[in-house]
Amino acid sequence: LFFQVIGIEILPFTPQTGILLFGFFLVVVGFLFSMLGRHSLGTNWAHALEYQIKKKQELVTRGIYRFIRHPIYSGFFLSILGLELVLGSYLSIVVLLIGIPVLNRQAGMEEKLLEEHFGKKYGAYKERTTRFIPLLW
Repeated sequence: LFFQVIGIEILPFTPQTGILLFGFFLVVVGFLFSMLGRHSLGTNWAHALEYQIKKKQELVTRGIYRFIRHPIYSGFFLSILGLELVLGSYLSIVVLLIGIPVLNRQAGMEEKLLEEHFGKKYGAYKERTTRFIPLLW
């Protein structure tokens, strides 16, 4: 992305206005998802690679977490995909093909940890929410 943002084209295509607007929309929505998710977590936030339950951690089901379980991952993914579309790069396809399985795996590992810690409470939460995109996935 850095090289693309400074003007080095990688697998370029000429985006039509609709693609540009959709890409921009994804960037904005992705940013909002991430920020709302991080804000809702407050002191419960831990770096994704830490795989830990913090002392006094609570199960956050407020804010955007009422609808989706991983808004920060969703936001990151949507923003990157949107940026690739705005930049007019076929790397957007690579983002889809690689990003979805990677994020799905990461989310699954975290959910397993949370389910072990919170038990049935987390199971019930999973049943009423989607993983990444409200009402879809």
